[in-house]
Amino acid sequence: MAALNGVHGGMQGGRSCWIVEGTLCSGKKSRPFKERFHSCSYCDFYRMVMQEEGAAFVLSSVLRSRVEIRTDAEQDKYSMRIAA
Repeated sequence: MAALNGVHGGMQGGRSCWIVEGTLCSGKKSRPFKERFHSCSYCDFYRMVMQEEGAAFVLSSVLRSRVEIRTDAEQDKYSMRIAA
């Protein structure tokens, strides 16, 4: 996911997977963010990233806003193409 590229040193949201819907969690496709974040906060990977990043750790609310803004902008661009 381009909106999360570089976050926590990862590519395409790879080190912020708890934000990206449809990522794999324990070998299964993840549920939407609102339904799963509580369980993600107990994930070993999430905790490792949080510890490694320390004060530079980007909060989930900030990351969600990046994804939502990007998604809205992409939707607007798509709608403008259809209207043309």
